[in-house]
Amino acid sequence: MDPDRVNYFRDRRVQLRLLRSVAAYRATGELPVLEDPYGDKLLSSISGTHLKLWSVGSDGIDDGGAGEWIYSRGKDIVIEVER
Repeated sequence: MDPDRVNYFRDRRVQLRLLRSVAAYRATGELPVLEDPYGDKLLSSISGTHLKLWSVGSDGIDDGGAGEWIYSRGKDIVIEVER
């Protein structure tokens, strides 16, 4: 299978898991521990009322949540929401 196609599906899985985490957090106040299709587990940080969740992306390097929702090569796949 074409590597770009595989990454496309992995990116969509990441986005779905990030959305699932946000929904669970807003409903229960707890973050579920979900696997990252590109690494070990999805990563998160909470600062005041700001929640940031991210995947390391296809390069497998944690950039500390530096990146975008729409994946850009070499950066994390990120979602940010208010609690």
